[in-house]
Amino acid sequence: MTKSQADKAAEYVNYARHCLKTAETLPDRESRILHREMAAEWVRLAGDSARHDAALNAANDYVSSAASL
Repeated sequence: MTKSQADKAAEYVNYARHCLKTAETLPDRESRILHREMAAEWVRLAGDSARHDAALNAANDYVSSAASL
């Protein structure tokens, strides 16, 4: 079964949290920066996924309402 965009967004947020938690444990500055940047990208992907899901839902609602006319 494929995951919904909302499920993917939640998964991406969890990846971001993991990156941030890992960053706290790293001794060198460059590694902490890299993990924070990765977290930011996961958050961006989560937002993209959520917007995609909302757009699909809106399109489906429109098609459903148009079909009932």
